[in-house]
Amino acid sequence: MQLRNFLYNFLMVQEIPQTSLLGGLSSQVLARRARRLAAYLPQGLTRQILNGELPEAGLPNWLDAATMFADISGFTHITEELAADGPRGAEELNRTLLITFTALINAVHDAGGSVSHFHGDAMMIYFPDTDGRAASRALAAARFMQGLMLTSFAQVTTYRAGQQKMTFALTIKIGLAYGRCLEMVVGSPECSMEFVLAGTAVDEAVRAQEQAAAGQVVAAQSILAAAGRPSAQPYQIIDDVLPVPP
Repeated sequence: MQLRNFLYNFLMVQEIPQTSLLGGLSSQVLARRARRLAAYLPQGLTRQILNGELPEAGLPNWLDAATMFADISGFTHITEELAADGPRGAEELNRTLLITFTALINAVHDAGGSVSHFHGDAMMIYFPDTDGRAASRALAAARFMQGLMLTSFAQVTTYRAGQQKMTFALTIKIGLAYGRCLEMVVGSPECSMEFVLAGTAVDEAVRAQEQAAAGQVVAAQSILAAAGRPSAQPYQIIDDVLPVPP
């Protein structure tokens, strides 16, 4: 996404001294900016940036994490319909994207997760296992996101030029996995820097999502085992209500 690239190229290549714009901001303003940045950068990187710390490129960090790949369908149709309306159509599209993704990303953050990358209308998400409950937190977040799409965003309304009302259908497919992951920043401060998340759990979450039909949450064996719900099947549809661990 262009906004994500802008944030990396502009923010991550500059130190943030106390005399800079960020350095002189109040804690409330910094908190608001942190929430905005965290939608596009992992929360750990957001904290570093706001503290004026430049992430060290090429430094690997291995961690256990639950992974989620969430793919939203329907925005392509909205984009095609609104494209003819020029700036007004772009404004309506941005409004719909903002409302939908803000709600989903907030659910991810509430469960201790971070968006590592956007892939078109899909998100790769990971939940660092700092408390031994990342698998359960990710499963609960996925079910909450699924319910959110069904109750709040299954039908979204936009307005064409002339206030013509149009309704579009949105659906989500979610895949989950668990395992050892590598997070690292690559690149150079003089050019640009990019966050990388890699590991079999990342690939497995994508494969789990590929097993899902529209509206489904599918979990791989790895995350079910980590959540204390072992399964003999390589992938399992999750359709029960899962409480978010405290």
